[in-house]
Order: sequence, then C-alpha cells, then structure tokens
Amino acid sequence: MKPIIIQVLKGGLVGTGLMTIALLLTPLLGLPYRSAPSVLAEMMGVPLVVGWITHFVMGIFFALAYAFLFLKFEQKLNDRLQRKISSKYVKGVIFGVIIFACSQVINLIMKALFGGLSVAEENKLLLLLSSLAGHIIFGIIVALFVRKPPTTLKAKDPNYKIVDNRSFHP
Repeated sequence: MKPIIIQVLKGGLVGTGLMTIALLLTPLLGLPYRSAPSVLAEMMGVPLVVGWITHFVMGIFFALAYAFLFLKFEQKLNDRLQRKISSKYVKGVIFGVIIFACSQVINLIMKALFGGLSVAEENKLLLLLSSLAGHIIFGIIVALFVRKPPTTLKAKDPNYKIVDNRSFHP
C-alpha cells in the first residue's frame, strides 16, 4: 500500500483534473460553463495561472480532508445510517456533495472578501447543478485513490491466532 500522502496527492490532482475536464464538457450537455480557475483568478485579482494553481491546491486540500476527516468519521456515519457503506462510489458521492456545500461556503466568503462576480440570473441554477456534478466526480475519484490505512487485526478475526505470544495471521 502506498503512503497516504501519495494517495492524497494523486487523488487530489487526478480528481481536480477530471472534474475540470468534465466541467469543460458541460456545454455539450446544454449546461453553462464557468471556469473555476478563471473565477478564482478574477475574484482574487490575480493572473489566471494563480487561479489554476489555487484550483489544484484546493483539490489536494479537499483530498486531505477526505483522508483525515471523512474516513475518520466513516464509522459514525455507518452507525447513524445503521448500515456500512462499503462502496467507494457511494462514499465518493457523499463526499462530493459535502465538498460542493463547502465550496459554496468558500465561494461566499471569497465574494465577501474580494467582491462578487456577475452571473446571469437564469444561469445560476444550471451553474450550481454542473458544479455539483463536477464535485461528485471529484469525490468519486478521490474515494477510489485514497484508501483507509489497514487496521490492526482483531481477536474476532477467525484467522487470528496467538502463537508463542505473537500475533500470527496466515
């Protein structure tokens, strides 16, 4: 198993890249497109390259959040739902919806700090839907790349045996 930081970096970069490509294709589906890096650059008043860097850094940050927060609270989520979520795709969709909500809060904060952007009134809902779809794609990719570190063996495991006071797992 690769170290978790490598999984996070790969998941964040690949997820952000695929999300960006998917959002570039939204006009083919009749949905409006607004480039996340250009929005970030415009809001912060910086060159477009800084917007791209910021976009990918945020992707890595959200992948870190998946690895170190979402996976930690997975058991609580399973208990609350009274069933184990074993599908990485379902975990990815749940995480994608959560980070979509977080991105909207971050967007509001950035608008308050740096000023708002003009978006046509009729396109706001469609932009939100395409953004939600992009974040779900990102969440699924991150969930596929980032795995929970292996846990220690439990005595309940039928293959777990004590041999000479050492744990043994065939």
